[in-house]
Amino acid sequence: KLLLDCERCTLFIVDRPANQMLCYNFNETQEKRISLDHGLAAHCANTAELVFEHDAYANPSFDAEHDRLSAGPRTKGVICMPVQDASGEVLAVIQTLTRAGQTFSPEALGLLKDFATHAEIALKIAKTLTQNESALRLVEQSDKDKRALLTMVKTITSELDLRAVIREVMRQA
Repeated sequence: KLLLDCERCTLFIVDRPANQMLCYNFNETQEKRISLDHGLAAHCANTAELVFEHDAYANPSFDAEHDRLSAGPRTKGVICMPVQDASGEVLAVIQTLTRAGQTFSPEALGLLKDFATHAEIALKIAKTLTQNESALRLVEQSDKDKRALLTMVKTITSELDLRAVIREVMRQA
């Protein structure tokens, strides 16, 4: 936010199965989910296109709900930058907003592109860690299942007269 000299900076992490984006605003500590069906960030996520509007209200996809709920000045400019993986899939969207009287600096777009690259790396690492944690839980569950099976086998064999079983096997052979 400070680097870009913008009023608001938000990271929207795309959750395609839920048709939502998880919204992290750098001004707030809470997270919320919004639909992938409307708004400039959703448009960016769905099309992988950069959105650069000097007047957000001029774009019919702009969702002015935050402005209606806010006592502050109305949104003026918007940049939505897709964060894409190597295959082009949009993992997230970075959105910056300016208020009336503010403009984006000439360097803002380059800084956002750099930030998007770093965000893509961080999201890939987070995804890998999450997958590793899931795999570890499966291994732990598998180990629990194996221990349970071993316990059952021990219980069953402790009830048997193992010598009698061996003699019968040998006799049948």
